[in-house]
Amino acid sequence: MLVLGDKNIPKISLYISRLIKNFVLFLYLSHLDACIFWAICYWENSPLSWINTFGLGVGPNGSAVPFGTQYLASYLAAQEVMFFSFRTITLGPERIYCIVEVILGSLVNGSIFGNIANLVVSMQNDAALDQKLQKQNYRMLNLRKFMRDRKFPVEIQKKVRQHNEMEWVRNHGLDEGKLFGDLPLFLKQELWNHLHMDSLNGVPVFRNCTDHMFKAAVARVMSTVMIQDDFCVFRAGDEALECFFVRMGAVELLDELGHVKQTIQVGGFFGDEALYGPCQRRFAARTTTTTEVGVLARPELEHVLADFPKVAATFVAPLPTMEHRHPDRTFSMRSSTSKISPGKQLSSGIRSLKRMVSGSVAGSPGSVGLTSP
Repeated sequence: MLVLGDKNIPKISLYISRLIKNFVLFLYLSHLDACIFWAICYWENSPLSWINTFGLGVGPNGSAVPFGTQYLASYLAAQEVMFFSFRTITLGPERIYCIVEVILGSLVNGSIFGNIANLVVSMQNDAALDQKLQKQNYRMLNLRKFMRDRKFPVEIQKKVRQHNEMEWVRNHGLDEGKLFGDLPLFLKQELWNHLHMDSLNGVPVFRNCTDHMFKAAVARVMSTVMIQDDFCVFRAGDEALECFFVRMGAVELLDELGHVKQTIQVGGFFGDEALYGPCQRRFAARTTTTTEVGVLARPELEHVLADFPKVAATFVAPLPTMEHRHPDRTFSMRSSTSKISPGKQLSSGIRSLKRMVSGSVAGSPGSVGLTSP
């Protein structure tokens, strides 16, 4: 029974499964209680014992009482004791054992009624969630109908639906503000540091920052989101507003043709181009399983940078993520599949930038072009 206590019944709700197991345990304990009490009465061998008082030992005509009658009567009495309907007894050993029965009955009743209460609460929570889900489905149905009736382009319809789905997921994710809202500020800061600091230190611009107060402030404005599997976090061409840190699950980065260019595992990050200013996503991101991510939004980061002007002056995007500065030039996206070493990739980016600047100033009076090394 102890081994089965940690296992749920397949295809049955957790609370209903626990309730069923409690009833099975109650039936088993009643059987065990009836057998032990019968053994005590048989050991006493007294006409005043409970089995003789109720005529379960010998019948009225002196014949033995059938075993089935003896067992059912004893089992019924044991179940009544579990619900505090006690036997009529006179002998000492039976009274001592009845004390044990009272304690056992209290535990059994507490377990059963506690699980019933949990079941009622879970049904209420499920009903509230189902009601919200019905409202969301009804809203999405009307939204689809509205866009179809007005002949919105299919691409725009997809973007609107995906945005609404993402907002729904976020609103039903983890909210540290509600979880830790009543804690003192210093303790909440320790929790934020534990949740987000390792993720921040994975990004070079934060890892190289020596202002711990700034990083603590950034950790304070981050949030945690649970995203369902096979969900599009963002698409190529979307405005980049957030950087994501994978804590559980995995995320695939896709090019415009839908080919997987990189898989971000636990401890990785993606979408960091959003931290350095307005730009558009160059790739799409899709979860491969239920994924937990930390989220750092650019507006929140900008509020923090406003309080740390010295850090803001050094907060510059690395070259590989600055293609939004010059839309007519494209730098190589960081990828685990790239064959170019980081040093060569950076040198190539610098040479491209110099050629671009040289070309833009060529022919201007008094201008001097930059030459590539």
